Amino acid sequence: MGIQTPGEPRWQVNFFIADVESAAVEAVAAGGSVHSEPVDVPGLPLREATLADPEGVGFTVSQLLA
Repeated sequence: MGIQTPGEPRWQVNFFIADVESAAVEAVAAGGSVHSEPVDVPGLPLREATLADPEGVGFTVSQLLA
């Protein structure tokens, strides 16, 4: 499954957490993957990463930088 191509219908789940970097490391350690490395979101006080569980289901984690 994995990340969908543009135009395909899909759900996007976003979890707000305390530490995006740790979540990315833990996802890989648990058999998942990182589809988008943690980055600061331009113009917003957010840091985000797109991860996937071991089955390939993608989700986003966000960290409020305020």
